[in-house]
Amino acid sequence: DYEQDQEGMYRQILDRIIYTDFAGDTQTVDLWDFYLEKGILREEIEVLPLWQHVNWRCDGEGNICVLSSKEDGGFAVYLLDKSASVLLEQEGTPGQYLADSVRTPDGELIFPIYSDGGKSYELFLADTSEKVFRSLGRMEAEKPYILQVYGMQGNVIYYRSQEGIEDGIVSWDIETGRKVMLLEFRTAGID
Repeated sequence: DYEQDQEGMYRQILDRIIYTDFAGDTQTVDLWDFYLEKGILREEIEVLPLWQHVNWRCDGEGNICVLSSKEDGGFAVYLLDKSASVLLEQEGTPGQYLADSVRTPDGELIFPIYSDGGKSYELFLADTSEKVFRSLGRMEAEKPYILQVYGMQGNVIYYRSQEGIEDGIVSWDIETGRKVMLLEFRTAGID
C-alpha cells in the first residue's frame, strides 16, 4: 500500500502477504516494518523502495520464510510466525550461496548452503521446535553445482546437478554420503 506525501510523491507504507490454507482460513501479514528493520529494503528519497532480491516460502505450519540476498554478497534466512515475529534467523557471509529451499513431506524446510571456503554444501533444517537451523549433512563440492533441490524422502535428497559436463537428477543419502546419478540428461537425449 502507498500513500501520497505533501510533495505529491507516493511512499510505500505496507507490504502485505495474504495466504490461505484453502479451507477458509485466510490471513494477512504486513512485513513492511520487518523489511526495514532487517535492511531487506531501504526507504530512500526516491519514489520506490530499494529492494534486495527476496523470495518467500511457507512451511507446513504456516510460518513464513523470507530469503534475502544481501548487498555484500551474503544472504539471510528468516522464519516468521503468522504474526511476523522472528522464530529463526540465519545469515550467510560472502562466499556462501543459498540454493532453493525444499519442503519435506512433513512440511519442514531444508536449505542447501554452499561455502566457497569449505568447498562443500551443507544442508540445514529449520527446526521450529528447537528454534535452530540444524545441520543434516555435508557434501564436498569444488564448485556450486546444485541447480535445484526437488525433495527429500527418508534420508535421501533429490536434486539437479550440473557438475562438469554431467547434468541430471542425483540422489544423495545424507547418512551414508552415497550419491547416485539417476538420470543423466545427455544420455537420455534431453538438452
